[in-house]
Amino acid sequence: MNRLEISALSLFVLSILWMHFRVVFKKESRSNLSRIALLDGLALLIVLTGFLYPKTYFALMLEDAVAEWITFYAFFLSGFIIVFHLWCSRKNGFTVFSSAFLIPTAVAIFCLFVAGEEASWGQRILGFKPPDLFLEQNYQQELNFHNLLKGDGFWGIQIGNRHLVIQIGSKYLVMLVAFFYGILFPLAARFLPPLKKLNRLAPGMYLIPYFILVIAMELIYPIPLTGEACEMVLGIIFLVHVFDTYPMGKAEARRWHKLYRLSTIMVFVFVLGIITAPLLGFLVYGSDTETEAAITEELQLLRKDFINPDADKEKILRKKRVHKRIYTAIKHDYFHLPKDSLFLGSRHASENIGTGISRTDRKGYFLDPWNNPYWVYYYRNKAIMIFYSFGANRKRDSNLQKDLSLKGDDVGVAFYIK
Repeated sequence: MNRLEISALSLFVLSILWMHFRVVFKKESRSNLSRIALLDGLALLIVLTGFLYPKTYFALMLEDAVAEWITFYAFFLSGFIIVFHLWCSRKNGFTVFSSAFLIPTAVAIFCLFVAGEEASWGQRILGFKPPDLFLEQNYQQELNFHNLLKGDGFWGIQIGNRHLVIQIGSKYLVMLVAFFYGILFPLAARFLPPLKKLNRLAPGMYLIPYFILVIAMELIYPIPLTGEACEMVLGIIFLVHVFDTYPMGKAEARRWHKLYRLSTIMVFVFVLGIITAPLLGFLVYGSDTETEAAITEELQLLRKDFINPDADKEKILRKKRVHKRIYTAIKHDYFHLPKDSLFLGSRHASENIGTGISRTDRKGYFLDPWNNPYWVYYYRNKAIMIFYSFGANRKRDSNLQKDLSLKGDDVGVAFYIK
């Protein structure tokens, strides 16, 4: 680890020890002890799973898997709790320009927005084609806004004759939220006299070490998919903070006191996170042999295009290993299909838009019939190329870096490069 990573990890360890010291010696509310135990346990569980059981860890952290759904439910319930709090507080007569309304409203909008982003606003579930802007500039080719900030050419400035592209990855957005809202806001509200009235709306001081943890792990990124784990932890921290900060009204509290407990809510979030993906697979996705056959046929056409002598594939064949969405690979010149492409019907892909003969339907963006991206995997040592789709369940079941075969309902064609 470099000095920055060591400093970040040391700061996290010291902050955890400091907060535990405060609880033990009654300088922090003992009621926070259960929250600290929950967050400690979650962090420890993620670390142990990641390093001792990497296969299980990767299965949990993959897109549309358990971690992503836990993140969705944590942020969605956080937003819902604040909205319910504001509804219960309407009788108190607060004004819409007061901090008691503006801050919780902003936090609720943020939490509900993050939940929508995590689920790509239902696009993967419903299988509809996103607008062209998202297909062209969102590197995941999904209906979410935060990945637009990482897109090529969407966010930039002009300096002379040069266009400087500014790319902001999800990890930096997570770190900014954790720093400004989770660390700077509570410290400022506690120690700056003009802001002390906001202290009751800020995250508790005992949560600061966990916001530091999120930043430290995003900086260090010790294992793949650390970002997904950090987003899940951030969602749980927000849920703890929101539950403690925005209570129900007295009448509603008497009615729902048995259910409205943090322990009940956490069990609800984790159970839903675990069962959502299998339920979607059973109730919504299922199997579709007709569509899978159509995908195989399309990918066979793509294979014929690729092995065509007129196809430009010099860059990809120089690489040791490539694993990308096909649209992204073509956009970055890893390979180009011949002009008489069988897959595109002798028309250009959408990245050549402006030629007058570009396709802007799903094939032009290299999407499968469920409007999810087609992928390419190339491994030079084995001289193997695989074009594939995630299949009916819209999530990757295969780990091609470990095993060069498609698993689950992933559909594709594999062939050797001579």
